[in-house]
Amino acid sequence: LSREDARTMDCVLHAGLRMARMIDQILDLTRSRLGGGIPVSPRPMDLREAIQQIVEEQRTANPGRVLSLEMCGDLRGCWDPDRLSQMLANLIGNAFEHADGDAGVKVMAQRQEHTVKLAVHNDGTPIRADLLPSIFDSFRRASPAQAQASRGLGLGLYICRQIAEAHGGTLEVESTRLSGTTFTLELPNGEAPRKAPPAPPR
Repeated sequence: LSREDARTMDCVLHAGLRMARMIDQILDLTRSRLGGGIPVSPRPMDLREAIQQIVEEQRTANPGRVLSLEMCGDLRGCWDPDRLSQMLANLIGNAFEHADGDAGVKVMAQRQEHTVKLAVHNDGTPIRADLLPSIFDSFRRASPAQAQASRGLGLGLYICRQIAEAHGGTLEVESTRLSGTTFTLELPNGEAPRKAPPAPPR
């Protein structure tokens, strides 16, 4: 192909992928609203491997941008690798989109006692305080200006939280002008000790 034809094909490919993502998001929204939540298929996995793969993909998709990664401890657990990869790619993509200028994005993951904690951070214009309580609602964006500029549906963060909750975990956000914006995922690793059953009455 000529350079111009290759550029046209690249535009068609990216448009098709964007449309596929939108269709997938609408399907996930329907599943979460009508089917009792987004379905997940947990199996033993190493989150470290999934994070490294998505980070490399995002580095390729964002040339010239800095994406740093810090991981600590054993990150193995029982989760759905496809769904967690979907969530992480969305969070990193959002972080790049809303970072100031060419500011970098940082991904951190660490093992805690009975959970794994994963955070995605960027320095940029903070999410307005009045929007923070509803940032994970469907069709919600951080600002009206972003709603006009974005070609997405505003379902990404909603689906991310649904995926977290389907695993018995949480997804929260903190955003200030001084510290930037951090989305924090906490997942139970499935190894917490079970509570002893109550003693039978005497």
